[in-house]
Amino acid sequence: MPNWRELPAEILEKIFNYAKQDWRYEPSWLTQYQLACKSWSQTARECLYGEITFDSVAIIETFIKCMQNSHLGWFTRTITFYDNKINSCRDNPEDHVYISWAVSSHNLFELAKACPNVDRVKGKLAGRDQWLALGTITTTCWQNIKELPYPTRTDSEDDYELPYYINIAVACRHTLTHLYWPRYPTYAAALAPQLPTFSNLTHLTVNEVSSSVLMDYDDIIQCCPNLTTLSSHYNKCEWHIGIPDNYSVNYDMSSIQPHNRIKELDVTLLFHKDIIRYIMHKFPNLDTLNLRICYDIILYDDWIADVESYFAKNGDELMKYLTRLYDYEFYAPIGSSLVENYIRFTPNADILIRVGFPTSELTLCKNTMNFKCEKNAKEERERLKRIFSDCYQNIKRYALEYSGKSNDVTTWIEDGLEACKELQTFHLDTDRLCLPSRAAMTAGIPLNSSVKTFSLDVQEIKNGSLAAYARLLPALRDLTISYRFTQKTTRYIIEMPDTSFDHLSLQLHKCEYSVKTKMHNSLVGNVPIHDSDTDTSVSTTKDIYDEVLDSSAQLSSDMVGHLGIIDVSSSMLRNELDEEELNEITQSRALPSISLSTHAQELRKDIKNIHPASACIREILHKTGNRFNIAL
Repeated sequence: MPNWRELPAEILEKIFNYAKQDWRYEPSWLTQYQLACKSWSQTARECLYGEITFDSVAIIETFIKCMQNSHLGWFTRTITFYDNKINSCRDNPEDHVYISWAVSSHNLFELAKACPNVDRVKGKLAGRDQWLALGTITTTCWQNIKELPYPTRTDSEDDYELPYYINIAVACRHTLTHLYWPRYPTYAAALAPQLPTFSNLTHLTVNEVSSSVLMDYDDIIQCCPNLTTLSSHYNKCEWHIGIPDNYSVNYDMSSIQPHNRIKELDVTLLFHKDIIRYIMHKFPNLDTLNLRICYDIILYDDWIADVESYFAKNGDELMKYLTRLYDYEFYAPIGSSLVENYIRFTPNADILIRVGFPTSELTLCKNTMNFKCEKNAKEERERLKRIFSDCYQNIKRYALEYSGKSNDVTTWIEDGLEACKELQTFHLDTDRLCLPSRAAMTAGIPLNSSVKTFSLDVQEIKNGSLAAYARLLPALRDLTISYRFTQKTTRYIIEMPDTSFDHLSLQLHKCEYSVKTKMHNSLVGNVPIHDSDTDTSVSTTKDIYDEVLDSSAQLSSDMVGHLGIIDVSSSMLRNELDEEELNEITQSRALPSISLSTHAQELRKDIKNIHPASACIREILHKTGNRFNIAL
């Protein structure tokens, strides 16, 4: 694009913020964007300095010192204080320790001078002097404050920090957009009369409650007419809490007024028979819902029976509500009572069944279902097969994860393939792929005639199993094998099926050992992979390149029309080749479309920055037309 420097600031801001979301993001990226051109500088600085995070006193003091002769702190809008810093132990780097720290009142005042435009303070703030300092700063410097940090939790109602938080919040009630509701009734009662005066309040968080249901906060919610986001979470990390006294109370929905402005609801709550009805009635205009249901572990058996019965009766009503939302995530520790409703109302969703867990758990998202169940859950398997058979038109992508080595996995595989008659993509993640059942192999009919893509993530493949499944899946065109190596196994053989593929991908994951890979002149042969600890012929990187390229050249001449792309990825193809070896490999072969690489970014980084012969590699790839298809 020739006019990059003419991009408007709002577009640049979106681009820079998108870059910050990348998992590889480093602040140096935005530093470089600042220097690209004058028109980028202002926006890049706003993105770089707009939100500052501190996790130690040393970093705060360094930042303050750097800002003494600079106006860059004026770009800062948000400051976050992390509670504790995790450091590796000096004696044993694998052990980690939490280093407690707290920002001093003096440093708070210095930050206010360096960053006068802050309007959000997040994280944890502890200590009487610090809260007094923050109160002074919000009335003198940060007068447009929109969010305050929440006091650290104590084990008793004698919480000396909460009064400071409430006093500052009331003083800033005309500018605050975010409010944390006090966790104790005494302080909540003191704040409640002031709630209608918070004129700009859009986000309310009711955290660390222990003996109530969401309906108990209806009056508080109704006092905030401008709310757009509501969050509520219990005070324990576990999924089980004590049942409140009002658990059996019936709530009259006709007396509850809907809140039409709330668009986002994020709640973790104890299940109550009226809670789903309350959410659907109270929040008719939701865009995003995150709903997680927890339970009392002592009364789990009786509780789960009530919940399963409820969703069996009201599943359609819930799914009608969920499907009209822009996005949602629903979690409940239940069985398959909602699975059929979800599949019927969500065609073409990604279905994931995970077998081998202590209890059943169901997670429903806009386009994804994740169902965990017990390994020996025969009733669940049969119920899922019936559901898949009844709703097969809506199932195009299905994944099965099976933990442990058991012949029962074959039954799970065959039941899913038989039931999902219009399935397009099937993924299997298991320790061992075994032969299909004798009944399936002797029946003379396919298990599934529609599956075109089959992906495997395995540690062991029994001889003949791939060929057997290829015959039972006649429409199969794309095969991906992600092969995980274990230290116990010394020799691996993958027997390839006698069929034609548009795409074949072999991904061999093992960093500790050298791996020798051969692909014979037809896919009917074997792919032996030797462990270098036991194999006398330890293969070098050049050996691996040679063998794969030899077999690829043979494939290109013998299997024209049978194979479109070969993608062999091994975590152990390191950059050990010198210029002479690379010349020998690249100049002696005319290759088909083939990609040889280590895991993703590592090869690019090695070739660009680390390898001492990177210049000659670039030159060789250029001369040979980059037949390796390596992205530089």
